[in-house]
This record gives sequence, C-alpha cells and structure tokens, in this order.
Amino acid sequence: MNPGSGRAPVVNGSAIAIEGLVKRVGWWTPQILLDGLDLEVAPGRIFGLLGPNGAGKTTTFKLLLGLMRPTAGRAFLLGREVPHPSSREGVGFLPEVVIHPEHLTVAEYLGFHARLRGLSRPAEKVAAVLQRLEMTAAPHRLLGQCSKGMRQRVDLARVLLGDIRLLFLDEPASGLDPLGQKMLKDLLLQLRQEGITILLSSHAVGILTEVCDEVGFLVRGRLVRQGRVADLLRSGATRLRFRVPTGAEAAWPTPPAGVLALPREGQQGWWRVLAPADVAPTVAALVRQGADILEVTPETTTLDEVFARVVGGVSEGSA
Repeated sequence: MNPGSGRAPVVNGSAIAIEGLVKRVGWWTPQILLDGLDLEVAPGRIFGLLGPNGAGKTTTFKLLLGLMRPTAGRAFLLGREVPHPSSREGVGFLPEVVIHPEHLTVAEYLGFHARLRGLSRPAEKVAAVLQRLEMTAAPHRLLGQCSKGMRQRVDLARVLLGDIRLLFLDEPASGLDPLGQKMLKDLLLQLRQEGITILLSSHAVGILTEVCDEVGFLVRGRLVRQGRVADLLRSGATRLRFRVPTGAEAAWPTPPAGVLALPREGQQGWWRVLAPADVAPTVAALVRQGADILEVTPETTTLDEVFARVVGGVSEGSA
C-alpha cells in the first residue's frame, strides 16, 4: 500500500468481509438475529440482500456499522476491523427510517451535515449533490412540507456528501414513485462505475434485478443462497421449437426421459428440456428423426420467483 494514499488494505481483496457473524439477544430464551453469516463483497460491486421481514438484514447493517456488537464473529470494511472507528471512514449509511427536523429547509439540513463532516465549501457540496439528484428546485423547501419520497431523496443526498467509497442502503426505494425509482437505479449504476461498493436491501425486487451484480437470500439469520443475478434468473430448463415435415405427422418424435412435450400446433412442436446437459442430445435426436429445429431458448425466471422458492423451501424444510 502506498503510505500516502490514505487507503487501507482490503481483506482478501474484499471491500466487505464477514466471518461467522452471530447476534443473539436475550438471556433466558435468547433470540438469534444472525446465525453465522459469512459474506464477501468485492470492491466496486453492488450486492443485494433479500429476505422476509425479520430475516436479519437490518441487524447486519447495524453490526457492520458498529451500532450493535456481535455475539461472535468479526467483520472488516475496506480492510479495517469493525467496530473500530476507522472502519467507518469513507462509509455512508441510509437507514430505512430517518427522523427529520421539519423546521429546517433542505439546504439547511444538508448544510448542517456537510459542516458536521468537516467538508470545505459546504454550500458548494450541497448544490452539487442536489444537482446530481435532480433536486435543484428543492433547497428552500421545508422538510416538514416534503413528501416521503422527497425526504428519501434528501437523505440520499446527505449520504453522498463527502468522499464515499462504501455505501449501505436499507430500503432506499421506500416511498419513491416510479420516476424516483428510475433516478435511484441510474444513480446506483453510476456510483458503481465510479468504483463505489454498495450493499443494499430492498423489497423493490425490480431494482435489485437491474442494478445488483450478486444477491444473497437471508432467512432466519442465515444466508441460505447467493449468486450472480444472471445465474439465478436462469431456470435451468430449455425450450425447443421444431417443425416436422409435411406428411410426417404420423411419425411424430417421442420425447426422451427428462424432456416434457408441450401441446403442439400443426406441424410445429415444443419440448421443454429440464437439464442443460440434455439439450444437445435432444436436438441431435430430433434432427435424426427428420425435424427442423426452429428455436432453442433457455428459460428465465424472475427474482421474485427465486425469492419465493428459496424462502418457501427453507420454511417447508424447518416445518
């Protein structure tokens, strides 16, 4: 590391490194909020935490930010061990719920936070971040007169004041209308291009699908599944569309094991191949039987459907 750079080493090349993090509360019958969480997030990536209410998402944020002490395990942010105060340098946090001083204007509120962080030329920094979030008409509006969505954007502006390298966002889309959600999506993608690492949780699964490199499913304090979004959205099945030559309908191909025949239409047929390894042999078998292959399409799913399967599977397994 360059001694003059001011940048700390990153544990195993990770911006976030979590090892066996546990949080229990209570004494007589302790409640487990987090149960041995292991997680690494590479620098400049966006990682989304998905899970039902009470799964441990907010607890994870609080432990990483030193707002709670873990029962066991450890964590590092940008190479600095939590909860040492240096671990919060260059870190921004937007909680799900923020209490605002309603008598302050947007500019006064942001200016206070800019001065609190010791930023030089705070008025210029406030103006710049408001422009970035398309809020140039908002500086003189009282916070008490702002909608929930507008307050959420104000707090996004507050978080982005200063030199941020790591960002924690807990339900950042809460209260945002469709235009606000698009602004948030564009902002997150831009921040990733700037090399900022982002850990976020949200029930707005559409935003997670569009911005996250990876997501993890947190259920009852455990990370039960994680992976690249593109991989998770592949169902594993493949749909084949083929055509049988005129006059050959009587010798219609018979699907092999592991292949489902869907309703056919005239000379066209559709098969659903369940295992990726069976796609090439199935195509070859159709060609040998004289069929023309019209389409080979990997099936996709949605993150909502993956979430339902993962959470539902854990619930059934523990019933």
